[in-house]
Amino acid sequence: MMKYKKTMVSTLVALSLFVAPLASNAQFTDVPDNASYKDAVNKLVKYKVLGGYSDGTFKPHASVTRAQAASIMAKALALDLSRVQAPGFKDVLETNGHYAAIAKLTELGVFSKAEKFNPNSPITRVQMAKMLVEAFDLKSEALQTFSDVKKTDWYYEPVGVLGALKITRNAEKFEPAGLVTRAHFATFVERVITMKRADGLADRWDTWGMWDERGIIAPLVEQPVKQPEKKPEQPVVSPAEPVKETNKEVKEMVQRLKTMTGELADVKEDVEDALEDLQKTIEKEKKQKTIDAAKKELSEQLQQLDKQLTRANALTEQAAAFDDVEVSQQLDNLRAEIRRATKVATESYADTFDKDYYEERFEDAADDLADAVKAAKKGLDNKSFTSLKKAHQELTKQIQAAEYARELYKDSNVKVLQDADRSVADAIKEAEDVLKQSESWFEERLSDQFSNFKGLFKDALRELDQAVDDGKNSKIYDAKENVERIVKNAQKVVDDYNELMFDGIEKDKTRLQKEIDDAKKELRNADKK
Repeated sequence: MMKYKKTMVSTLVALSLFVAPLASNAQFTDVPDNASYKDAVNKLVKYKVLGGYSDGTFKPHASVTRAQAASIMAKALALDLSRVQAPGFKDVLETNGHYAAIAKLTELGVFSKAEKFNPNSPITRVQMAKMLVEAFDLKSEALQTFSDVKKTDWYYEPVGVLGALKITRNAEKFEPAGLVTRAHFATFVERVITMKRADGLADRWDTWGMWDERGIIAPLVEQPVKQPEKKPEQPVVSPAEPVKETNKEVKEMVQRLKTMTGELADVKEDVEDALEDLQKTIEKEKKQKTIDAAKKELSEQLQQLDKQLTRANALTEQAAAFDDVEVSQQLDNLRAEIRRATKVATESYADTFDKDYYEERFEDAADDLADAVKAAKKGLDNKSFTSLKKAHQELTKQIQAAEYARELYKDSNVKVLQDADRSVADAIKEAEDVLKQSESWFEERLSDQFSNFKGLFKDALRELDQAVDDGKNSKIYDAKENVERIVKNAQKVVDDYNELMFDGIEKDKTRLQKEIDDAKKELRNADKK
């Protein structure tokens, strides 16, 4: 049996993930008590920002579509959706359940106007970043940098803002193209609302007295939510900006659009050729092995087309900000090629995705989960922080992928793989159990480290105070150097744990960060004496 590539053009995926909210005290059967996202989910359900499924599940690892994300944001912002302006997207009809939310957020400038919205596409991490920054009016003078986010990327600023405000806890990489799960989205929205409640400005979230232990922190007269400002259709170029530089940027964008259009056309033609070869093979060949080989080739070409479509769509968002006739012409050409490529992909997937595809996808999911579980267990046995952290991240990723595979299967016309579906469900449960074990290990380790550093800071700061009182520069220098060394080591621990997202470590991580900040303050005070 052949091994198909794990591919799916995001613009073709249509998942119905949200239904009417459950009761505010709902306990979801698939949200463990120690899950990092449990509190976030419960809070957002309580305030009817999102809901679960009628069978009592939340499906935390399922992806969130752009349309679903719009509805969540509209509820979180308490937008009035009774009267909205038509957004102008050809693929968003008034009969769409998310139409009003999409229209209102487009009207407010959170979404850019374009020919299509791609409502059923899974939202990526960078799209989520832009949405949160625009919708909640998030600002930061400093921006956090990530090794996989360039200054030239259109999402550099919103991603940097999320990092600077600690809405995202990633330290080195942001993973821009990563898909956002329901658990992820709940976590990010909860963090933003919690930050808004603590910003000292009166807004509607301050009146959510049951959100946390702080109760109501603003007058009962609810202040109107500051709505995102409407964005201008095109950016205004400052007169002070050199014409030469503007021309250079325009020329570069025109060339990028031309290149992308040509590359997309080439990949589309490769898919068409592979589809034609498959059709001819099916007509002439009777050997399943030969047919499977042709299907595999088409599947691999579709994977390349999927990647190219993702890059092309990202470029259209960047190009839309240019106020130039030639850029607009080339942008229209690229959008037309995107439409043609998407149509070809739709037809091709119909010829490759059958029972064998889903059967192989389930096998791949089970194998990948087994490998991730094995790596996590090895990390637990070896008590290696680095390897277990990597295994924890991989395990989380594979659980998400397996849940996604199950969702795709449920939406397909293939209904004879119930046993395989149940096997993957069992594999997910086993993986989640191991995930709990690894998180418990991290919690215990961080708790011990916090206690250790707390003692180290106490002794080191006492020595610093004594050295300052004695007034001997050599002792002061040695004492300060010792405190700085402990601060550096403790900060490294906090940064290491920032890459792990679950609630069990948040308390000790916050406490350790406070010890670090207090020690830095003492160092500054020592300099003043």
